[in-house]
Amino acid sequence: MAAPMRLYTHPLLAAGRAIHFFAALIKIPLEVKIVDIFKEEHKEAAYLAINPSGLLPVLDDNGFIVTETPAITIYLAEKFGSAAYYPARIKTKALLFQYQHWEQNHLHKHTEELTAQLLNTFFGRASDEDIKTRARAHIANALGLIEQWLSARAFLVTDDAPSLADLTCLGYIDNLHQILGVSIQSCPGILRWLSVFHAMPEYLSTHSLFDQLKSDWVSKISHR
Repeated sequence: MAAPMRLYTHPLLAAGRAIHFFAALIKIPLEVKIVDIFKEEHKEAAYLAINPSGLLPVLDDNGFIVTETPAITIYLAEKFGSAAYYPARIKTKALLFQYQHWEQNHLHKHTEELTAQLLNTFFGRASDEDIKTRARAHIANALGLIEQWLSARAFLVTDDAPSLADLTCLGYIDNLHQILGVSIQSCPGILRWLSVFHAMPEYLSTHSLFDQLKSDWVSKISHR
């Protein structure tokens, strides 16, 4: 029997939690290998041999390495079959790709920019206040768009069920309001949408370490 696939990630990383959550939802055995970003283990030779870019997360399927969250989630959906989260209809799938690319270019990009500046402070490096200000402005705009979409339907792609696009956006919004101090109290659509996922047993089981450690992360990187 083949060994379980291995996911290299860290509980702080929204993308890694999205993959872990998705794997739990479709009952895929997954070994999670934590790479400690606070010790900069992702810059060490052992990890760079796996992913020379030094980025997380990474999926190792018995020696087949997949990087980039959209590619990893689609690989898992294609390999194991998941019509519920990866629809077959071409127009619905096109919308899923649309929201995944939007998330990468907007929500992901600017959340990571803000996080990187806060981590610079943690590591004693210079932090650029202009970058933080611009990132917060872009994040506010992105959240406004998501609120608009979720006020019109239950989930990002359809009214019927969540998709991979919902799962990846979910992780970043969790980080924004639970760690980075970004308020979403004026976003009832987002709050309603979050409540659906936060009640799922698979969410609770794959986010337990995140829940245990987030207060420590807040003290390390937030509000700086």
